[in-house]
Amino acid sequence: MSNASRVYRVFGVVSAFAVLVGAAARGGDSPATPAVTVHSYKAPDGHVYGALLIKPDRVETTVSAKDLVLLVDTSASQTGEFRTQSLDLVKAIVASLGKDDRAELIAVDVSPVKLSPGLVKAGSEELKSALNKLEKRAPLGTCDLYSGLVTAAATLAEQNQRAKAILFVGDGVNSAGVFGPDKLAALTSQLRSERIVVHTVGIGSDVAESSLERLATDTGGRCISEVSKETPIDRLTVAISQAMRTPVVYANSLKVANEALTLVPSSAPPLRVDQTTLFLTLGELGTSLTVSLEGQLDGKDLSREWTVTPAAHSEIYSYLPHLWEQWQQDKRVAATGDGRESLELAQADRTDGITKLLVLGQIAA
Repeated sequence: MSNASRVYRVFGVVSAFAVLVGAAARGGDSPATPAVTVHSYKAPDGHVYGALLIKPDRVETTVSAKDLVLLVDTSASQTGEFRTQSLDLVKAIVASLGKDDRAELIAVDVSPVKLSPGLVKAGSEELKSALNKLEKRAPLGTCDLYSGLVTAAATLAEQNQRAKAILFVGDGVNSAGVFGPDKLAALTSQLRSERIVVHTVGIGSDVAESSLERLATDTGGRCISEVSKETPIDRLTVAISQAMRTPVVYANSLKVANEALTLVPSSAPPLRVDQTTLFLTLGELGTSLTVSLEGQLDGKDLSREWTVTPAAHSEIYSYLPHLWEQWQQDKRVAATGDGRESLELAQADRTDGITKLLVLGQIAA
């Protein structure tokens, strides 16, 4: 990772937390925020590369009750202040559940261990007992994150008419067995098909940020990829609770009216209404662009159409051709996190690269 990326990543983690807390305090983003924005760059060879940012508007959930599986890393990496912070957060999340919510608590180390008898009511003695078991459990061994997620998904798969979510708390390092990109992609595809949203909170000395971000983004969740010991648990709890209540739109199709325009990813990921999702385009945008979305929210059909006037081509987005090539190679579902932050990160990387070339040129001279 470049120096600029490292600096931005630290800023981005703090920014993401601030955005979540701010949205929770306001009850969501400003209604004045446009649902669709388009930026573009015209390369010297004449090709036009675009960045399409989408955040569905006029969307409200009708499902109030949720089923939540709390997946807690209890491996040897979760000791000391990390264990204390993890326990405090899990307790606070459980305390924040609504009266109609249900939860299951699973500890994950060498294998997943269910601490509650399946999904139990919020505030129940079974859930209190599960928290006591978690507190007494010694952090030992490796972490089989993959098996933990599969176990959690099995609990939620057959539940209907309720929002379904997994909240993982830990460093995200799958230290037991192999959990590579292909396996991760297959799992997140299954979770999407079952409408299970995964939220992740990175706690530990060596957080696997990319894995936690990918898990969340590809299932429609939010990720707070690094939590410092100074992070207030109460504010973090409010932010996570708000993220779990935020509607997620599952797109069956996302199309642009311009048939000559190539769009990636070609299959839209779950779209959150509290952050933008980034798509890249290749081709002339024209004077106006119509974007149509067909999908589902809470199991009901949803249809939206937006017409936007693309901004003039700008050199600011000269990094888009490189980003396009990266996406073509990665075959990714979507950029992780908020689309605007992804663009800022790409710009920071390009600026860092140009600076290095200038320095090398001065040395050579």
